[in-house]
Amino acid sequence: MSTRQERLTWYRAVDAYHTCYNLSGLSAAQHTMEYYEKTSDSESYPLSAGFRWQCHSGAEPEDHHHSLTDMTDKVLPLNPVYVIPLGLAEAARKKCEGLS
Repeated sequence: MSTRQERLTWYRAVDAYHTCYNLSGLSAAQHTMEYYEKTSDSESYPLSAGFRWQCHSGAEPEDHHHSLTDMTDKVLPLNPVYVIPLGLAEAARKKCEGLS
């Protein structure tokens, strides 16, 4: 890439911000997320609401022709607060708690 115009064209083609939104929307369309309230006093730590999500995808349809998406194109369920694969935020929190 020698010219400024070529560099700008490449930069515009790489759009992580909107790619993240598109994949988040696809995940939301393919998975049902449910927020659950705290079940014990041990879950009442500060900012815990972002860690209280569960995925309820349900049974996979046997006949792929009746599904809205091809099951091979399915993306991972994402934590709707942190927009990372479900379970990673919880694992990071537990690891950080062990460091203190």
